[in-house]
Amino acid sequence: MMLKNFVDLDEIEKVLVFGWRNHLKIAPLMRTQTITLKEHLQFMESLKQDSTKQYFLALQDDEILGVLCFIDIQHGISCEFGIYQNPDLKGYGAALMEAMLKYAQRTLGVVKIYACALNTNQKAISLYQRFGFQFTNKDAQMSYFVFSAGGGGEFVALKATLLHFFATQTTILATQDYSLLAYKIHKASKNVESQSLRAIPSPFLSLCA
Repeated sequence: MMLKNFVDLDEIEKVLVFGWRNHLKIAPLMRTQTITLKEHLQFMESLKQDSTKQYFLALQDDEILGVLCFIDIQHGISCEFGIYQNPDLKGYGAALMEAMLKYAQRTLGVVKIYACALNTNQKAISLYQRFGFQFTNKDAQMSYFVFSAGGGGEFVALKATLLHFFATQTTILATQDYSLLAYKIHKASKNVESQSLRAIPSPFLSLCA
């Protein structure tokens, strides 16, 4: 998956993101539910001078899958993230989460990743928890979460990645060709070391129990 920084977007892409941001599937899930085009363009311009925020379009095979954002960035320490999917697509939430974790840990080098979601947004809450985010607090509007590297969150995130991958590999599962499966997992998830893959037992589904 390729990430394109908002500061590098062309005019068409900027307007596209504005349309998504105010879309009926996305705007109700935001703290500020609608914004004007002027506010949107001013915000994009402000990103050039703000080292604590990074926003990206996520692209795969020339298809724009959605938006990733990182705010309150403290390199090597922590950040907060947000994602939303292209409202015309379905089923890419897990892929966006994987891309988010990879960028946050490898590029920003953070050990804690914070997130929040409206209490009514159960889809996002379930997705965060599936990837190892731990619930920390709740107020009248929002639920809050944190992912801690080395605190068990990485295993849960890997488990979610494998579950998502296994769902697309029914033919291999049926033939029990685990060496081929291990190779494909390695290609799909750069966070998994080759030596670790060899350690996956034949009844590897126990990992995903």
